[in-house]
Amino acid sequence: MEVLLLLDFLYGPIQGDGDIIDGYFSTDIPIIDNDLVVRDLDKKISDLWCSFFIENSLEPSGFKFDELKAKNNSEELKNLCKLLVERLNNINDGTFVINNRLDETLERLK
Repeated sequence: MEVLLLLDFLYGPIQGDGDIIDGYFSTDIPIIDNDLVVRDLDKKISDLWCSFFIENSLEPSGFKFDELKAKNNSEELKNLCKLLVERLNNINDGTFVINNRLDETLERLK
Protein backbone atom coordinates (compact mmCIF):
# COMPACT_ATOMS: atom_id res chain seq x y z
CA MET A 1 0.00 0.00 0.00
CA GLU A 2 1.08 3.57 -0.63
CA VAL A 3 1.01 6.35 1.95
CA LEU A 4 0.80 9.79 0.37
CA LEU A 5 2.33 12.67 2.31
CA LEU A 6 1.53 16.22 1.24
CA LEU A 7 0.53 19.54 2.72
CA ASP A 8 -3.10 20.31 2.07
CA PHE A 9 -5.34 22.87 3.76
CA LEU A 10 -7.61 21.36 6.43
CA TYR A 11 -6.06 17.89 6.17
CA GLY A 12 -3.05 16.45 7.88
CA PRO A 13 0.00 15.52 5.83
CA ILE A 14 -1.00 11.85 5.80
CA GLN A 15 -3.61 11.54 3.08
CA GLY A 16 -6.00 8.73 3.86
CA ASP A 17 -8.50 6.94 1.70
CA GLY A 18 -10.36 5.48 4.63
CA ASP A 19 -12.80 6.86 7.15
CA ILE A 20 -12.14 9.48 9.78
CA ILE A 21 -11.42 7.73 13.08
CA ASP A 22 -11.02 9.72 16.30
CA GLY A 23 -10.59 12.90 14.23
CA TYR A 24 -7.87 11.45 12.00
CA PHE A 25 -8.00 10.15 8.45
CA SER A 26 -7.59 6.41 8.36
CA THR A 27 -5.00 5.07 5.96
CA ASP A 28 -6.41 1.55 6.41
CA ILE A 29 -2.90 0.59 7.54
CA PRO A 30 -3.21 -0.32 11.24
CA ILE A 31 0.47 0.18 12.07
CA ILE A 32 0.10 3.84 10.99
CA ASP A 33 -3.43 4.48 12.19
CA ASN A 34 -2.70 3.17 15.69
CA ASP A 35 0.64 4.92 16.21
CA LEU A 36 0.22 7.78 18.68
CA VAL A 37 3.48 9.47 17.67
CA VAL A 38 2.35 9.54 14.02
CA ARG A 39 -1.04 10.93 15.03
CA ASP A 40 0.56 13.63 17.16
CA LEU A 41 2.95 14.72 14.41
CA ASP A 42 0.18 14.64 11.81
CA LYS A 43 -1.93 16.95 14.00
CA LYS A 44 0.94 19.35 14.77
CA ILE A 45 1.87 19.65 11.10
CA SER A 46 -1.75 20.16 10.08
CA ASP A 47 -2.32 22.83 12.73
CA LEU A 48 0.84 24.71 11.79
CA TRP A 49 0.16 24.49 8.03
CA CYS A 50 -3.44 25.64 8.44
CA SER A 51 -2.29 28.60 10.55
CA PHE A 52 -0.64 29.98 7.39
CA PHE A 53 -4.07 30.58 5.84
CA ILE A 54 -6.02 33.69 6.77
CA GLU A 55 -9.63 34.50 6.00
CA ASN A 56 -9.98 36.82 3.05
CA SER A 57 -13.35 37.42 1.47
CA LEU A 58 -11.71 38.72 -1.72
CA GLU A 59 -10.23 35.30 -2.50
CA PRO A 60 -12.40 32.73 -4.32
CA SER A 61 -11.63 30.16 -1.62
CA GLY A 62 -12.23 32.66 1.17
CA PHE A 63 -8.64 32.20 2.38
CA LYS A 64 -5.28 33.67 1.52
CA PHE A 65 -1.91 32.01 2.09
CA ASP A 66 0.23 34.14 4.42
CA GLU A 67 3.66 33.76 2.80
CA LEU A 68 5.47 35.78 5.46
CA LYS A 69 4.11 33.67 8.30
CA ALA A 70 4.95 30.50 6.36
CA LYS A 71 8.52 31.64 5.76
CA ASN A 72 8.93 32.65 9.41
CA ASN A 73 7.76 29.20 10.53
CA SER A 74 9.24 27.10 7.73
CA GLU A 75 12.03 25.59 9.84
CA GLU A 76 9.58 24.33 12.45
CA LEU A 77 7.38 22.87 9.72
CA LYS A 78 10.37 21.22 8.01
CA ASN A 79 11.52 19.70 11.31
CA LEU A 80 8.06 18.30 12.08
CA CYS A 81 7.77 16.83 8.57
CA LYS A 82 11.22 15.26 8.91
CA LEU A 83 10.21 13.69 12.22
CA LEU A 84 7.03 12.31 10.65
CA VAL A 85 8.90 10.69 7.75
CA GLU A 86 11.49 9.26 10.16
CA ARG A 87 8.76 7.83 12.37
CA LEU A 88 6.96 6.26 9.41
CA ASN A 89 10.22 4.71 8.26
CA ASN A 90 10.89 3.38 11.77
CA ILE A 91 7.50 1.68 12.11
CA ASN A 92 7.34 0.43 8.53
CA ASP A 93 7.11 -3.34 8.60
CA GLY A 94 7.07 -3.60 4.81
CA THR A 95 3.31 -3.17 4.45
CA PHE A 96 3.51 0.33 2.93
CA VAL A 97 5.56 2.59 0.68
CA ILE A 98 5.87 6.30 1.39
CA ASN A 99 5.11 8.70 -1.44
CA ASN A 100 6.62 11.85 0.07
CA ARG A 101 5.49 15.03 -1.64
CA LEU A 102 6.13 17.21 1.40
CA ASP A 103 9.50 18.39 0.12
CA GLU A 104 7.93 19.88 -3.03
CA THR A 105 5.92 22.31 -0.92
CA LEU A 106 8.59 22.90 1.69
CA GLU A 107 11.07 23.98 -1.01
CA ARG A 108 8.71 26.75 -2.10
CA LEU A 109 8.70 28.27 1.41
CA LYS A 110 12.24 29.59 1.14
